[in-house]
Amino acid sequence: MNSKWEVDNQFKQYLVEDYLITAEDLEEVSRINFNMAVSLSAGIADVKFWAQYQYGVTNFLNKLNDGDLTTKDPRAANLEGHLGMVAAGVVYYF
Repeated sequence: MNSKWEVDNQFKQYLVEDYLITAEDLEEVSRINFNMAVSLSAGIADVKFWAQYQYGVTNFLNKLNDGDLTTKDPRAANLEGHLGMVAAGVVYYF
């Protein structure tokens, strides 16, 4: 379970590009998210390379759609955001 999306105090009143909403308005994001992951690995005797991609199946911004963002900016309806993460690494066995 995640906590709310925290914005540094100095940036809370910054406007989000092309919208009339502030960074502070976006703090209450969905707290439970489900990600799917795909991994690849390859290597030789003492070295292994790996890479992983994770895609957020659930809409990270869904909880914002239940709020009052549309009163500040009607274009902020039906916001959608899916997390995407890439990780890679090298493992050396010695």
